[in-house]
Amino acid sequence: AKLSDTKGFLKYFHTLLENGVFIAPSQFECCFLSGEHSKEDIDKTLEAMEIALKNL
Repeated sequence: AKLSDTKGFLKYFHTLLENGVFIAPSQFECCFLSGEHSKEDIDKTLEAMEIALKNL
């Protein structure tokens, strides 16, 4: 936890949020996928994550 990039996570979190994807607002929590998520939901999430990671 001492070496965590909290500023990087904050940028990642906000980029996802700006792209319509909400994750837990803490880098120490995990994300979940459920049977209620459609293929479109998953594709949108992956696209937003790709954008967010490229912006780091």
